[in-house]
Amino acid sequence: MIERIDIDTLKKLKKEDDQKLGSIKRLENILTTLGADGRAIMKVPAGIYDLRIADAHLPSTDSVEKAMKLVDVDYEENKLNSGKKVIENINDSLVQIEEVFDNGDLTRLTI
Repeated sequence: MIERIDIDTLKKLKKEDDQKLGSIKRLENILTTLGADGRAIMKVPAGIYDLRIADAHLPSTDSVEKAMKLVDVDYEENKLNSGKKVIENINDSLVQIEEVFDNGDLTRLTI
């Protein structure tokens, strides 16, 4: 999901002092600028990204457990149920992002 975010569009929406920010942090800052709790909304996508990165390497149990906490999933829960919960939580996060863009004060952005 995160790799699909067009970072050039995010850069146009809100100028950042730190040009090295990634798409998750940029989107978090935009959501906050629009009046939402960007950090709370973006914790699930950040956790999903951490899980994806962990999958590409040999992750420690600690790093997987930490990522699962960001995604609001109990690591010890039945693995099938935890997968379902991950999908539900990322869907909820995407819906929240859409609602912020639909209802937020877009004049706060540098469009």
